[in-house]
Amino acid sequence: MAQACLPPGFRFHPTDVELVSYYLKRKIMGKKLFVEAISEVELYKFAPWDLPDKSCLQSKDLEWFFFCPRDKKYPKGSRTNRATPNGYWKTSGKDRTIELNSRIVGLKKTLIFHEGKAPKGNRTDWVMYEYKMEDETLVSAGFSKDAYVLCKIFKKSGLGPRIGEQYGAPFDENEWENLDVGSSIFSFAPSSGVEDPQVESSALATAIVMQEPSAPQQSVQFSEHVNICSDEVNDAPPEIDGILLDELAKFLDDSPNDDVVLPEVLAC
Repeated sequence: MAQACLPPGFRFHPTDVELVSYYLKRKIMGKKLFVEAISEVELYKFAPWDLPDKSCLQSKDLEWFFFCPRDKKYPKGSRTNRATPNGYWKTSGKDRTIELNSRIVGLKKTLIFHEGKAPKGNRTDWVMYEYKMEDETLVSAGFSKDAYVLCKIFKKSGLGPRIGEQYGAPFDENEWENLDVGSSIFSFAPSSGVEDPQVESSALATAIVMQEPSAPQQSVQFSEHVNICSDEVNDAPPEIDGILLDELAKFLDDSPNDDVVLPEVLAC
């Protein structure tokens, strides 16, 4: 059966600029995405530990992405309602700007989930990065930049900043030890036996083994009929199409090619 998951090292890991200027922007504008990798979920109706199952990318990675409609706390206000059935999301630190070509295109807000009722909830290790669109070209085109936000959610391994911590799928060596590479649904070049030496490199980081093309077989072509008669009398050895008969005989004796067709020699 074909292996349906990506091999180790391949994962959905867009940059802040890509999240804002491609995924979130196209969502707000109602344009289709090249890959439907981000689900639309009303995040504040669920506890953070229930959200991984709602991701449309079912992988073992430890971070998840969602589009979330803005839920305002007050009908005429700008504050977002961040309360959930189990607690609330609390802002941590200042918003950071996201720039593209020296132009601000978005804001990134960090939030920490607290269990219980505000303001005395218990801090947890669940973290959210909320990305908001700030591209004024959308407003001038008639779109509401506040229609959606894009959220990345993950769980830290403990309290405080976890500098350098990674949230990719934990590697299990046994899971890949006996995998049949030939059954993979992904077009990775095999480690040997490449038939086509002209294989082009793909966007995937594919290891391609090039095979030197075999040397073309030599072929000797002769005219269909060779006339060795001559009115001239000389001591020079006879020739066939400019090749001395002695040299031709030596060539045929030494040649490994069994496909050489001898010409028909016409006698006088």
